[in-house]
Amino acid sequence: MSPTTLAFPTLPFFFLLVVWTLFLLPHPSTSSPSPPIGSSWSVLEQQLLSLPDRNIIKANLKHYTSTPHVAGTKYDYETAVHTKELFEEYGLTNVRIDEHRVYLNYPISRSVKLVEPELYNATLREERYPGDLPYDEPFMQTFHGYAASGEASGEVVYANYGRLEDYLYLLNLNIDLKGKIIIVRYGKIYRGVKVMLAERYGAAGVLIYSDPDDDGISKGLMYPDGPFRPPTGVQRGSVQYSQMCPGDPHNPLCVGDTGKTFEDFIPSIPSQPISWQDAEPIMRNIGGPRAPSSPKEKWQDDLPFVYHIGPGPAVVELKLSMNFTTTPIWNVLGEIEGVGEHKDEYVMIGNHRDAWVYGAVDPSSGTATMMEVARTLSKADTAFERSVLFASWDCEEYGLVGSTAWSDKNGKFLSDKVVVYVNTDVAVSGSIFVASATPSLGKALQEVFTRVVDPNTQLPMGKVWDGELPPPGAGSDFVAPLQHYGVPSIDLGFSSDDTGGVYHSIHDNFDWMEKFGDPQFAYHEAMVQILNLYIAKFARLPSVPFDFSSQHEALQSYVEDLHILLSRLDAPPPIEINFHPLVVAIETFGRAARAHMCKEADYSQSFLLERQLLGSGLKGRPYYRHLIQAPGRTDGYGSQTFPGVRQEIEDENWEGVNTQIALVGARVLAAATFLFSDGGASTRVEPPRDKPTGIVIFVTLIVLLLLSVVGLYLASAKSFRVRKVVSFCVPETCLPQYQIPEARYRGVTFDDDPAMASISDIVDIDLSSSYSDSF
Repeated sequence: MSPTTLAFPTLPFFFLLVVWTLFLLPHPSTSSPSPPIGSSWSVLEQQLLSLPDRNIIKANLKHYTSTPHVAGTKYDYETAVHTKELFEEYGLTNVRIDEHRVYLNYPISRSVKLVEPELYNATLREERYPGDLPYDEPFMQTFHGYAASGEASGEVVYANYGRLEDYLYLLNLNIDLKGKIIIVRYGKIYRGVKVMLAERYGAAGVLIYSDPDDDGISKGLMYPDGPFRPPTGVQRGSVQYSQMCPGDPHNPLCVGDTGKTFEDFIPSIPSQPISWQDAEPIMRNIGGPRAPSSPKEKWQDDLPFVYHIGPGPAVVELKLSMNFTTTPIWNVLGEIEGVGEHKDEYVMIGNHRDAWVYGAVDPSSGTATMMEVARTLSKADTAFERSVLFASWDCEEYGLVGSTAWSDKNGKFLSDKVVVYVNTDVAVSGSIFVASATPSLGKALQEVFTRVVDPNTQLPMGKVWDGELPPPGAGSDFVAPLQHYGVPSIDLGFSSDDTGGVYHSIHDNFDWMEKFGDPQFAYHEAMVQILNLYIAKFARLPSVPFDFSSQHEALQSYVEDLHILLSRLDAPPPIEINFHPLVVAIETFGRAARAHMCKEADYSQSFLLERQLLGSGLKGRPYYRHLIQAPGRTDGYGSQTFPGVRQEIEDENWEGVNTQIALVGARVLAAATFLFSDGGASTRVEPPRDKPTGIVIFVTLIVLLLLSVVGLYLASAKSFRVRKVVSFCVPETCLPQYQIPEARYRGVTFDDDPAMASISDIVDIDLSSSYSDSF
C-alpha cells in the first residue's frame, strides 16, 4: 500500500477528530437554567432519600386526625380545603377540588336487644379513654355504610366468619337460616360478603362483632395500655356489595346488560356492627350444637365459655333507621408538571382522605405520607419527563365512591395517559411491608428496596421483605384504574399483626399511632422514601421499567392454580377442560416478553399493554373488565386470578369454563402481539449530559490519536474480513454476542405452530447471508 493510499483515510479521520473536540468544548447557554430532565440518578436518589422530614409528617398526621371526618360531612370538607392549600403551598399546579354528588347513608337510630331467654340492651357505644378526642357527632355512631333500614326479630344463629363455607356447614347440619338473626365475627373476608350471603340464605338481619380471639385481649394488652381492641371497641365499615361493583350504587356501569338495579348492589336486610361487650350476652345464650373447634373447622379458640351454633334460644330484636341521601363529596387533585416530550403522560399516586372516625392508621398515615411525597418531589433538583398527578380521594370507606366517580368521569384520560397508579391506603400501622401489584411492576420495587433501609434492622428493605407480591383484588382505590381501565397498579404499606385492634374504631387516633403504631415516625419516613424513588423511576425518563417476564411467570402460576382448583372438586368435570389456547397464548407472551427485553428502543408506551387484557366485563359484574384478576364474588378483598374462568367453575358451567379459557387466551395473545409488533416503541432519547472537563477532553484526544496510529498500522497489514458482532434476540433468550454476518431483527417466527399464525405476518428475521468462520 502506497503512502498516498495511507494518507487518504487519515484526512477525514482528523477532520472528524477536530469536530469532536469542538463538540466537547463548553457552549454558552442561550436560555435560563432549569433542572435537567433525568439528571444524574444517584444525585436525585440521594435527594429523594434525604428530603423527607418526620416532623412534618407527624404534624400533618396530627392535623388530619384532629377531627372525625366521615365522607360528606363538614369536617370532611375542611380536610379537602386543607389538602388543597397544602398542595398549593408545596408548589403543585392545577390544584382543584373535584366535587361529586353521591348516594350515602347516615344513622338516625339503632337498637339491638336480646329479648330471650334474658333481657339485654346493647349499648352500641365505645368507651372513651385518655387520648380519645371529645367529639360526639351523630355520624360518629357505630353503623354500617349502606346498611338497610328495617326491623327484624328472630332466633340467633352463629355463623363463624360468615364465609360461604361457614353457611354451607350450617346448611349441611339442616339448620334453617330463613328469618334468623345471623351473628358473625369480623375477619377473613369483606364484611359486605358476610351480609350478602346471609341475605341470600334468607336471614332477617345480621350482627357483626369483633371477637377477642381475633383482635382483642387474646392477642395482648388492650387499648389504652396496648394496641389491641378493648371490649367496647367497634369496627365500622361499609357493607355495600363492592365485589359486585364499586362506587355509588347508582353507577350505570354497574348494571350493564345484567337487568339489575342499584338495589342489587346494597343490602336489603339490616346489619349492625357491635362490640364484644355487646356480643357476649348474645353468644352465651345461644344453644343447639356446639361450635366446631377442630383445626379444619375452628369456630372458637380459648375463651372462657363454649360457643354454640343455635338456632336460639337467644332471640334478638334489631331496629335500624338510616337517612339515605344524595350529598357532595370532594376529591382533591394536584400536579407536578413534566417538561419532556411525555409531559402529557402521568404517574399517578392516590390515597383516600375520609375516615370512619379519626383514622390515624386508616387512612391518615397514607394521607400524611402522600403529602410529604408531594412536598419532597416538588423540591427535587430535577425536572421529570412525565407529570405526576396526586389524588386525595374522598368517600373510599363507603365503597371506593370518590375514586370510582372520578375515574368514570375521566376514563379516556386514564386509558390513554396514565402510565402507572400507585396507591397507599394504610401506609403505616407497623413494620411489616406488604404490597399487591400488577406483576410487571415488581422489579422496579425490588430495585427501590436496594436503596431504602428498614428502620428497625438497618438492613436494605430487600433483605427484610418476604418478596410476596400478589395481584390486587379490591378494598382500595386502585380498583377503578386497574380493574375497569387497565392501568398497571400497585398498593403498598407497612402493616402488623396489631392493626386490627383499632381498625375503623374511635381508637384509631393520633394517640394510638404515637404510642403503638410508629412512635418515631420512622416507617412513615421510609414509606415516603419508597414512594419517592418508585414514582421517580416511572416519571424521570421516557422509558418505563416494566418487567413483562415476571408477568409471564405470574400467568404460568395462575394456570397451575386453576389445575389445583379443579383437582380439589368433589367430582371431576363432565367434559374435558381445554387449557391449550391459554397455555399457547401464555408461552407466546413469554417469548414476546423476552424479545421485548432485548430490543434497544425505549418503550415509553408499553404501559398500554395492560389495556390488552381487558374484556367487556365479567358475567354479572360488568364493571370488572380485567380478565387476569378481580375480587372474588364471595371474598371481596382477596384477588381471584382468571376470575371469569373461576366464576364458571364455581357455577359448574363447564362449557362456560372452556369459553372463558379461550377468551382469556385471546387477550393474552393480543398482549403478546402488542409486544411483538413493537408496541410502545419510540426513538431512544438520551438524558442531557454535563459537558466534560478539560481533563476529559485531553484524555479523549490522546486516545483518538493512539487509535489513529493503530488504524494506520492495520491498514497496511494483510487484508482480511471481520465478522460483524451484533446483538440478536431469539425466542428463548438474549444472545448479545451471537455472531452473524447480517441481521435485521423484527421479532420471531412461529411457522411450526399454527396457533401463532395470527402474529407470523408481523415478525421476520433476515438471515440470507451465509456464515463464514474464515479470515
